[in-house]
Amino acid sequence: MEFHRGRLIDHVHLRCRDLAASQRFYRAVLDALGIPVLSESGGHLAADELWLDAADVDGPASRVHLAFQCPDRATVWRVHAAALAAGGTDNGEPGIRELYHP
Repeated sequence: MEFHRGRLIDHVHLRCRDLAASQRFYRAVLDALGIPVLSESGGHLAADELWLDAADVDGPASRVHLAFQCPDRATVWRVHAAALAAGGTDNGEPGIRELYHP
C-alpha cells in the first residue's frame, strides 16, 4: 500500500442502506472519472480511497457530501450525467460554486 503524506483524509467509508444501488451509482461515477474499481463483491466496493459496504440492519447509513475532483468541465458534465443515469438525484446542475475552490 502506498502512503500519501500531506493528505488530510486517508479514506472514506460509506455504509449504504441499499448496497447494490450504491455500487451501481459509484461504478458509473468512477467510470466517468476514469478511476478503476479495485475490488467488489456482494458485500463491498473499493476504489482509490473510497470503501462502500452495507449498513447494519438496525444501524444508520452514512450521510456524507462527497465532491470529486475533475480535470475539466467536460468531465464534470460527464460525471453528472453518469450519476443521474445511475439513479442519483440532481441537487443543482454543475457550475461554479463561489464557496468552494474551482
